[in-house]
Amino acid sequence: MNSLSSSSLLALLLLHFCTSSAISSTTTSTTATTTISNRVNGGDLEDSQQLIHSDDDSDSDSSGNSSSSSSLTTTTTTTTTRQPLHLEAAARRTRVRSAQCSLYTGCQQLAGNCCPTDTNVMLYCCNSPMVVTPPTPAPIPAPTRRPTPQPIPQPIPTPPTSTNDDTAAFCTSHSNCPNVDVDCCPTQVDGFYMDCCDNVPPTTDTDGGDGDNNNVFDRPTPSPTSTPPRDPLLPPTTTTSNPNNNSLGPNVYMIDPESWTTNDIQSLFDSLYKKQVNNEMGTERYAIYFAPGTYGSPTAPLLLQVGYYTEVAGLGANPTDVIVYGKIEVYNRCFVKKDFFQEGEFIPTDGSGHCIALNNFWRSLANLQIHIITPPQQDFCRGQANFWAVSQASSMRRVSIVGGKLSLMDFCTNPAYASGGFMADTLVQGQIENGSQQQWISRNIEVQNGWSGAVWNQVFVGSIGGLSDASFPDPPVSTVADTPIAREKPFLVMVRQGQANNSNGKMKMAVFVPSAVANTRGVSWKSNQRTATPGKLLPLEDFLIATPSTLAQEYRLALGQGKHLLFTPGVYNIYDTIRVERAHTVVLGLGHATLIARNGVVPLQTLDAEGIILAGITIDAGPDAVSPVLLQIGNRSQLPSSPATSNPNHPITLSDVYIRVGGPYVGKTNIALEINAHHVLIDHTWIWRADHGIENFDKSDGYGGDNERWRSNVGVNGAIVNGNNVVAMGLFVEHFQQHNLIWNGDNGKVYMFQSELAYEPPSQMDWTQQPSGILGYEAYKVGDAVQNHYLLGGGVYCYNRNNPDIVTERGFAVPKGRSGIVLEHIMTRNLSGPGIIRSIVNGIGPQVDSNNRGPYYLDRYASIDYPTRFSNGISAPFQTGKEEIETPAVFAANQAESSGASIQKGNPRGIIWTIALASMISIVLALR
Repeated sequence: MNSLSSSSLLALLLLHFCTSSAISSTTTSTTATTTISNRVNGGDLEDSQQLIHSDDDSDSDSSGNSSSSSSLTTTTTTTTTRQPLHLEAAARRTRVRSAQCSLYTGCQQLAGNCCPTDTNVMLYCCNSPMVVTPPTPAPIPAPTRRPTPQPIPQPIPTPPTSTNDDTAAFCTSHSNCPNVDVDCCPTQVDGFYMDCCDNVPPTTDTDGGDGDNNNVFDRPTPSPTSTPPRDPLLPPTTTTSNPNNNSLGPNVYMIDPESWTTNDIQSLFDSLYKKQVNNEMGTERYAIYFAPGTYGSPTAPLLLQVGYYTEVAGLGANPTDVIVYGKIEVYNRCFVKKDFFQEGEFIPTDGSGHCIALNNFWRSLANLQIHIITPPQQDFCRGQANFWAVSQASSMRRVSIVGGKLSLMDFCTNPAYASGGFMADTLVQGQIENGSQQQWISRNIEVQNGWSGAVWNQVFVGSIGGLSDASFPDPPVSTVADTPIAREKPFLVMVRQGQANNSNGKMKMAVFVPSAVANTRGVSWKSNQRTATPGKLLPLEDFLIATPSTLAQEYRLALGQGKHLLFTPGVYNIYDTIRVERAHTVVLGLGHATLIARNGVVPLQTLDAEGIILAGITIDAGPDAVSPVLLQIGNRSQLPSSPATSNPNHPITLSDVYIRVGGPYVGKTNIALEINAHHVLIDHTWIWRADHGIENFDKSDGYGGDNERWRSNVGVNGAIVNGNNVVAMGLFVEHFQQHNLIWNGDNGKVYMFQSELAYEPPSQMDWTQQPSGILGYEAYKVGDAVQNHYLLGGGVYCYNRNNPDIVTERGFAVPKGRSGIVLEHIMTRNLSGPGIIRSIVNGIGPQVDSNNRGPYYLDRYASIDYPTRFSNGISAPFQTGKEEIETPAVFAANQAESSGASIQKGNPRGIIWTIALASMISIVLALR
């Protein structure tokens, strides 16, 4: 996102006025329902809330095939008769190997019972005639300046994974694989180690080749068996162990009300926040969990601040099981100067300088109740709300807030810009102050005292008490009455062993996996609902507890056993693709666990198998080679001819999955996210090619090093969706070197899309489509073969700081003449001066540039009949949109009409915010 200039005195006064005298836009549930009852949300789901699958997925066999009913209304579990384990294992091995062998080429002739002898493959082979030894990773050199520009590599196929002669020996080292033959591990051992002969290279270099065993890019070494060292930040009254003796690592803090005092808790948070408040590009990761109970008190409230890469969550079954008296907050970061070249210089405490939330990324809050009590150390301004001033990759889920207001901006320091964000399954008893949040998506929230304000693109899906979109774009709000399909993110819980009424039973940790549900409204966990959040419990014993030193073969063996994956907080170097093949597998990251692609691998890949869940993980492009993809869902060769094994009632789900190219280090990939499966649900993602970082680029080479950034941080496309029936809620994709998003699958639905075009193309030639010659790459492109597609609430922004003459023809592009393609409430905006977007979609809509920055909106674009109206977003009346609208004469006339009408219509708060923002967002982007 962009960072913006400081304001004039008048703008600051206006900003203060609009925050201190906000006009509440309280909307009752009845009004909201009436307003949005006709909103398109797909039309293919029932009208009432329905459970998509039962709380128990035990009806799925070991191959991942489900025997559950396909009916959305079914809540019962059908039991099937399983084959004997050795027959089941043999069938499973045949299916999986057959699918995997078809992915790869490179082997001439194979023998044995793995891949067929007439298949030119090398992966999953027991008797390969050729052996390829993986190269030793080279040390990571210090960043150097490239003497000549490098072209963007074309997409490359995934390289075959190598095998070696030591695989048989590896099999014999495991008790469940006592014998080895051409079938790898024998079928009589129930198939758990069916892949133990596959791709297990000897580990000869454990530190990445540099010998220091101390680099973020070092190869992992086996996990030590000794107890991890005690963290110096831990209060002396506690230990790092967990109730079930499953260590989650030294960076996971388990707080309970018996052994932690209020001072202990405050000291821990203060210490971590001091480390993390400005650690935007650092490698430290933390998770802090509260056992069920009450913390702080009305007379001794807590003031807990959340910094970078920090997860804070309760361990109860419901948010109200953990009550925190006080506040849990995020404030602006205050920088010394707003100049891009002063990155890293900040004033963390005194509130002076350039104070913004635009870079407040990578943190989360979940599953607890905040009873707002103002701590005595806070002044009057801070006492007005609980502040959650965040931007992308910062989620709030399953939170109950009582006793006061929640503010999504920090209005106590200026200019206070924010660029979030995502909130789901959350209840706020007071008011929510949107403030300066440029865009935001709220899914299944309840606001009892109203939502105040909107800036550019605020979207409410299945929510109660938000704003109405009846007068769009004043305010610029989009609403959907019911969430068409939802699945809450899995989360850790603390449960008691034995019977539920056994108060003396031992407490254990587990993962609660919510079920997928259709047509929901409001939070899932309120006690007066018919049922609490539907789902199932998975004990931690069912997970591989991964650390940064977990080896590739450990992932393969655990997944082959049918285990789930849990990444503890840390940074993981991934040298071999982690492949998730079994249906209903859960991959959960704690504390923003981060996977780095090494040597050009695809770090994480899934089959097109129903019910797989990926949640809470960040994936980084690596610096040493170009990865073809960073996260691949399904096999592209399966589409479109092969039938998909995914299930509309058990969607593959991505929750809080973030992907990054550049920033902490140089990153290289062709595609960040590729979806080749049908029936996938994206529930909040940020896919970011970094517009700022600490890669040590030559700041004299383009604007702040942008020429070198363009050559070095390779990121061609942000997301490519090839599967059908994919639904995305909260899709943030930014700064890629071609299209940020390409949607080729049919019947896709997107609720809230936010996208900034690349900041730094050095020349128009670098930013021109070939061979068509179209100027620039649309941020949102729907493929020519698509017949049905729906988008609600989309924004595309430009800021060409490296070359102000760069032109982008259009923000959105869709095929014409398709009655099933509809875009509603879409907009373009010039952020801070340089850069041009000539039209909103397909040549329709006015140009944004340094003189006419917008935002400009289209209320509705139907591919077959063109849009019916557009607006400049301040408060002007709608005007008829036609193809000729972008001609200079028509554009000038529309501008005059809009500017004259804007002073006469709309609520005062919207006008004040627009004027204040226009006066403050004017010179350069700072620290972005």
